[in-house]
Amino acid sequence: MHYVARNLRQFIFLPYVAQSSLGGRQGNNACTIIAVKFGDYCIQHKLHVSLFWTQLPQLWTSLFANAICDGNEMYDEVYGATAVYLDAEDVAQSLGTECNVQSQCNFWFYKCK
Repeated sequence: MHYVARNLRQFIFLPYVAQSSLGGRQGNNACTIIAVKFGDYCIQHKLHVSLFWTQLPQLWTSLFANAICDGNEMYDEVYGATAVYLDAEDVAQSLGTECNVQSQCNFWFYKCK
């Protein structure tokens, strides 16, 4: 854990907890799917963080590793070997149900392009 600023802490995962290598991977573009899926897990498991922690609980590492594996699998199922750069809206539109997110285009007050 590193103190970045008075009200900010940085926790570093072990090197084996990496999107590009976990499960024998050689890299891909699943980072946005992984981030959205981890957010889903944070809500499901009611994860919180404290400025007083010196390390993250093991559950955080487990859920992050699960998000990496699940996100990589979802990317492979939808995009295969194609290199596609995604944003959160792309994930919501293509994998919203699986990630428990909804496209902002579904809200009456937002107009999508």
